[in-house]
Amino acid sequence: MSIFVLLLAGNLLLSPDHGATALFLCRNAVTTHLETGRFIETGGLPPEFNRPAAVFVTIRKNGTTRGCAGSLTPLFATLGESLIRFAVIAATQDARFPSLSRPELQDVRFIITLPGEVVPLSSLASYNPLTEGLLVRKNGREGIIVPHEAKTAAYALRQCRRQAGIEEGEEYSLYKFSAFTLAEETRK
Repeated sequence: MSIFVLLLAGNLLLSPDHGATALFLCRNAVTTHLETGRFIETGGLPPEFNRPAAVFVTIRKNGTTRGCAGSLTPLFATLGESLIRFAVIAATQDARFPSLSRPELQDVRFIITLPGEVVPLSSLASYNPLTEGLLVRKNGREGIIVPHEAKTAAYALRQCRRQAGIEEGEEYSLYKFSAFTLAEETRK
C-alpha cells in the first residue's frame, strides 16, 4: 500500500485520511478503467467528497508529468466524481501523451491539486511555480499549469501560452492561484 504525504497546505483542509482516500480513489479509478473500461462508483465516500469542487489530477512518472486533467471550476456533481473522471482522463485522454498502460501503473504517482482563488497577476516576478498555479487567458482560450509542473515562471508561461494557442507577441491576461496539493509518495 502506498504512503501518502502532504506537499502544500492551502485554504481547503482535508484530513490526512481524506487525502489518502482521494489518492486511493484516483489510482483505483484508473486501474479499474484500464482493466474493464468502466468508471468506479462514488458510494461510501466521506461527506467531504459529496460536494462539488474544482480539482486537477496529475500523473507523474520518473518525476515528469505523464498526464493531467482538471478544471478551475467544478464540472461534475461531487469531488468524488471529479477525482474519478479527471484521473481517468489524465491517464487516457491527455493529448500530449499516449494512454497509460496497465503495467505503467506501478511506476506512476498521482497528485491531486485543489485550486484556490484565481487572482490577476501583473508580473511573473510575483508568481512562484512551485507553490502557485498559473492561468493565461485570451478571447476565451486558456492555458493552465498547476503548482510543481514547472520549475520556472518563464517555462510555466510558455506552456500556458502554448496550451492556449497564444503566439509570441500577442497580448493576454495573466492570473495565478493558490492550491492545496496532495501526492502519493515517490514510487521506487
